[in-house]
Amino acid sequence: MKKLEKATYTPFYKNMKLTWDINTPVWYPLAATNREDILAFDFNEDPAAKEIFLKKLKQVLSTYRTEHLYQLGEAELGFTPYKLTLNELHISAHHIIEDTFWCDQSLEWIIYACHDGYITSGGNQLLNELKEIWTEWNKYTVDQGRDENEAE
Repeated sequence: MKKLEKATYTPFYKNMKLTWDINTPVWYPLAATNREDILAFDFNEDPAAKEIFLKKLKQVLSTYRTEHLYQLGEAELGFTPYKLTLNELHISAHHIIEDTFWCDQSLEWIIYACHDGYITSGGNQLLNELKEIWTEWNKYTVDQGRDENEAE
């Protein structure tokens, strides 16, 4: 894991927020978004399911051609951004408290862990591939008035 310098972090974080319609320090499901290719999951009642989700997520991401991931958040609120490998990707209580985002340089997919314990995933390809290998995904989705098949 390598700390990102402000000169790298600031423009990339701004671009991520524009790409994914993130207008506040928090994101979906806590804040509205125009993106339709996202799903929020609630693992608060079943922490073991979060570990299964993370394993399946890493399985999908391992097929993508990416050298590293970015772990991002609001630097103005004291968050330290990092560049990391897929093996270093973990979603801990610390990340949830700090409202953390993960993505790669392409910005074709995103993961967001929020302080209420929800984990949001975005990107059509990521969601479709995740659904293919994780049959229980719909047991954990957060219903915010969206059709669960919208991202397909």
